[in-house]
Amino acid sequence: MNLQKTIIFDLSEVIIKGLLGIECNLESILNMNKTEILSSFGGDNLRTFFIGEISEEQYFQRIIQSKQLNIGIKDLQNIVRQEFSQEMPGMSALVTDLSKSNTLILYSDHAIEWVSYILERHPFLSAFSKMVFSYNQKCLKSDNGAFTKLLNELNLKNSEVIFIDDTAVNVKNAKESGIDAIQFKGRFDLEKTLKERFEKQECTVTIE
Repeated sequence: MNLQKTIIFDLSEVIIKGLLGIECNLESILNMNKTEILSSFGGDNLRTFFIGEISEEQYFQRIIQSKQLNIGIKDLQNIVRQEFSQEMPGMSALVTDLSKSNTLILYSDHAIEWVSYILERHPFLSAFSKMVFSYNQKCLKSDNGAFTKLLNELNLKNSEVIFIDDTAVNVKNAKESGIDAIQFKGRFDLEKTLKERFEKQECTVTIE
């Protein structure tokens, strides 16, 4: 009996908090509106940072210079790390429980400096048997061929995995690669959806 038991998780906004929401903390400090803050932290600078072509210091320096911000790099580093310190509600317990009977893999667009802090801050992430990050792959999950590259690296077929991500474009890209993908909308919704997936699969499995 061959059940689907490899679950690939996104990290930020699924397992732990990410950059979303940082605009609320920075709005009064930077005297910028939330949309402008998110735009400054995203775009080409973030992509270049996430694929490992610039350091965290260079990333923040570019943001500060482009907007002429009255804030230091260390201050931005501390604010970002405060966000990363927070677990998404109930997810450490769910991840730990799932790891008892499933292979869990972490697949995230992230930077090496941030990952280093996150792994130290959240020891429950040891439940993941393997971790793949954009700075290793030199591409983002939204890029063409990203999931094919991932599956080849993991030596898995698309039919053998479930992918979970909060971002619609990443879910769409995974589905276009033939992967069963779920858009994350919270711990309880995910738990219900996974249960339905496994129950459906058990019903369709044949024993030879």
